[in-house]
Amino acid sequence: MLGFRFRPILAWCVAFWRKPPGEVSPVRTRFEFGILGSTIVHPHGNPLVQADVPRKFRQVLAALLAQPNRRLSFAQLVEWVWTEDEQPPADRKTTGHTYRHRISRLLADAGAVGRLSTVNGGLRVDTDESQIDYYVFRNLLSQARNCRDEKDHECAVDLAEEALGLWRDQPLLDLDTSPARNWRQAVLAEEWLPANLFLLDEQIALGRFDAALARHGEISRRHGFDPRLIRRQLRILHSLSRHSEATDTYLASYRKLRGDGQDAEAQELRHFHDELQRRFESGHPAEPVRIVAGPRLLPPDVAGFIGRADLLRMLDEHTGVAAGRLRASVVVLAGIGGIGKTTLAVRWARRASNRLSAGVLFADLHGFSQLRRLEPGDVVDDFLAQLGYPVEHIVGPAGRAEKLRALLEAGPKLIVLDNVQNSAHVRALLPLFGDCAVVITSRHRLTELAVRHGIPSWTVGPLGAAHGIELLSDRIGARASEVPETLRVLVELCHGLPLALTLVAERIASRPAVPVPALVTQLRDSELLLAIGQDGDSPDGSLNAVFSLSYQALSVEAGRLFRLLGLHPGAEFGVGVAAALAGEGLPATRQHLDELVGAQLMEQAGDVDRFRVHDLVLAFAAGLADGDPEADQAVSRMLDFYLGTALDAHRVAFPHIGLPPVPAEIRGMTIAGNEEADAWYLRERSNLGAIIHSAWIGRTRYGWALPHVAARFMDRFGFYADLVSALTVTAEMLAAQRNPEAVASTLNDLGFFQLTLGDTEPAARNFERALKILAEVDAPTGILTVRINLAATERKRGDRAAATAIYRECLTMARAQGDVVREAKVEHYLGETAAEERRYDVAVGHFERALELREALADTAGQVSTLAERCQIAGARGQYRVADEFAARASVLLATVQDVSAAIRLHTVVAELNLSRRRYADAVESAGLALQLTKQTGLSAAEASALDLLGRAYAAAGEPEQARAVWLLAADIFRRRGRQWQADRLTRRVESLPAAPPIPGARPADITQPGVSLDETPDLL
Repeated sequence: MLGFRFRPILAWCVAFWRKPPGEVSPVRTRFEFGILGSTIVHPHGNPLVQADVPRKFRQVLAALLAQPNRRLSFAQLVEWVWTEDEQPPADRKTTGHTYRHRISRLLADAGAVGRLSTVNGGLRVDTDESQIDYYVFRNLLSQARNCRDEKDHECAVDLAEEALGLWRDQPLLDLDTSPARNWRQAVLAEEWLPANLFLLDEQIALGRFDAALARHGEISRRHGFDPRLIRRQLRILHSLSRHSEATDTYLASYRKLRGDGQDAEAQELRHFHDELQRRFESGHPAEPVRIVAGPRLLPPDVAGFIGRADLLRMLDEHTGVAAGRLRASVVVLAGIGGIGKTTLAVRWARRASNRLSAGVLFADLHGFSQLRRLEPGDVVDDFLAQLGYPVEHIVGPAGRAEKLRALLEAGPKLIVLDNVQNSAHVRALLPLFGDCAVVITSRHRLTELAVRHGIPSWTVGPLGAAHGIELLSDRIGARASEVPETLRVLVELCHGLPLALTLVAERIASRPAVPVPALVTQLRDSELLLAIGQDGDSPDGSLNAVFSLSYQALSVEAGRLFRLLGLHPGAEFGVGVAAALAGEGLPATRQHLDELVGAQLMEQAGDVDRFRVHDLVLAFAAGLADGDPEADQAVSRMLDFYLGTALDAHRVAFPHIGLPPVPAEIRGMTIAGNEEADAWYLRERSNLGAIIHSAWIGRTRYGWALPHVAARFMDRFGFYADLVSALTVTAEMLAAQRNPEAVASTLNDLGFFQLTLGDTEPAARNFERALKILAEVDAPTGILTVRINLAATERKRGDRAAATAIYRECLTMARAQGDVVREAKVEHYLGETAAEERRYDVAVGHFERALELREALADTAGQVSTLAERCQIAGARGQYRVADEFAARASVLLATVQDVSAAIRLHTVVAELNLSRRRYADAVESAGLALQLTKQTGLSAAEASALDLLGRAYAAAGEPEQARAVWLLAADIFRRRGRQWQADRLTRRVESLPAAPPIPGARPADITQPGVSLDETPDLL
């Protein structure tokens, strides 16, 4: 079996170097993981039963070692390790941790050079591949081929024998699942057999015919009948003057091939034997004798082919290559231009041809090309020429087509039809191919073939980060090791597109004097990246040229939509905004989007009405849209759609809060309910942010309304940094537009969130500026709102008396204006201020009035906040049953609305309540939930307070090390925010904790960090 080798010695898995028969030499120790099954090979050949290593642990490790340095998800491990008859563990997380800890301990105890880690819920073995015998085998064989190329056959034989000496029995013998069997079958067929054939050829080249015959017999016993082996056997037997035996072998093999219906292979074997016999009879046996299995006029293979293992395996299985016999089949490889479809098809055809000794017919149909498109008749003529039949000897197109059909029926081939434009382009060809295996590449999915004939279409997608980095490293060479951190950046810039990666690598390689980081900075310009390849040395091979061919093949309507989508700020969008950009109805837009999906210029993003464009394709579309006479109107329609939908979502999610004034004709998508409103905002968050930060937002007098409406959702989900950034941009834009009320509203909202983030003085300045503007335009509601926020500013400064005085003035103003929303807020804030001064009876009166008003308003989030404060007061008074009732009511309401501030406050209050009741486990849980929410908001002060609370809960629960870890994290946050006294207080707490031995393997970052109060903060205008 092919095992997996590690150094130094593992106490539980040791094997030995095999010595050639009859050779006496010192034993060299080779160390392998025990994935041989139930036994491990001892240096002296004695099997050792590994009773202390459970079989499943060995199997998991074997699966991981088959793919080192690569993450395997739990689902993938289950497929590799658990057979259909075995029930996989239900608790994936616990099982994953169990296996990681157990195997890691075994590796550590054995001193193995490797590390097992958990990555995104999966497992990965990180190790040098040179420690695994499979990769040592591949490296040795690569060196052997280099020796062969240099005519050093002795060296080639030695290295090939050493490589094949690593094999013992079947690889991964302990695993009997479909992925393991497929891996084993592929490795045996694609690597073990070719390596043995290579060694046979090198032994023949050296004239070692006896050794070659012995090895041939061993290979035949293990692999079975194979025409490639028979041809070499005939050569060896004739070379040993065993001509009669060679003839008998040939006749038996010929009859078997004919009996199995492999007429083409039988004919090839006959030609080979006749030529071989002729050469020996003429006295020139040393001349090379080989028979070509048919035409193999493929484009050059790409050196250092990267990735695509899953697609290669799928092609092998679909075409019968995996089973060792060609199957009549057709499959389409679809993908965007430059994604590597042709490279994949050529790589597969070369491998499959070698494995089956089958001929390959290849044709580039120029479906997306500046060259003339090849029609079916052209392809027929080309294939006949490749098969060696002069076209001029066959009369008429129909006659030539029939001749090709007859030839392929007699000897099926692998056929690659590259660069096909659409289904009609190849419809007339497919009936001619009979039992051939046909692979089609196209930028379209060829839906007609799929629907009418059931032909599968597989999408070739971008390379992952690891494969992209590998491709760049191979092409750049030594310079890659100088700047490893930039390779991932380059892969991200190229978005995994192989053509882009190749062009970038060539640019770097051709400019050795320019530092790679400088080139990376340059390549951040998408226009430059799209233009690379226009060097005048050859036809334009740039991404611009590649994408242009796909664009030119679109219908006029789909091309127009694609061009206008270049105006969209993000790569993902819904069908509604696409319709708005085009100014068309939804049915027509869906039809055009379907065409763009079929052309591989975009894909559906997990939702029937959601689409995603490759970033580089979007950049190309943006270039087309630049200067388009429709651009201004399309952008206006897009802004109207987003604003109209945001307004509708606002009406549903915040029915008690008024909307900014905008024209009545603004329309967008209709939002059905609160849950849909939240989902819409989260889905469009990045697009809304891009619009708010773009120059577009200032194009209309009502553009400022979008950030204000979005601000409500940003507040609900705690995206405060987004809010401050968006409102700062909006305030600058409105000041230039001379829109005083809008400027005041924006300044108030900006101050509100600055106050939330703890930036008190900038917030106060913005409130004063807003108040001054509103006084000039006589806006009583706006003045009331800003005054409420000024009171909150005084509370933040610690002046509760001043805050209370302003709140009372605001309460009078709210009642006079009939503003029930702000009346409820002020009552709540007065209650909070009184509670801070421990005037609980006064506080309860304010909270009761606030709750009554908020219930009438159906303000769910507001009710949660007020009930949380009632819970806190009841707990402070020792009225725990009452406190529980308030907490339960708040929890029920919280489940119906997503409001981060209210949720943080409730969990904080409940944690404090549990601490006072000595329910420490419950306190830890509630504090943890609060901490998780503060992390979502990005509010470092709230996070530090939550950590402080969690630390107190851990300390009270008798877990000093956990308390120590979270308090140190909180102290660090306070210190970075300039609150040294709070940091010092926490440091003293840490020093007062009892000393305890450290928890094995525990780190602060590993601790679940759930804490703490955001006061119900000021009011948005």
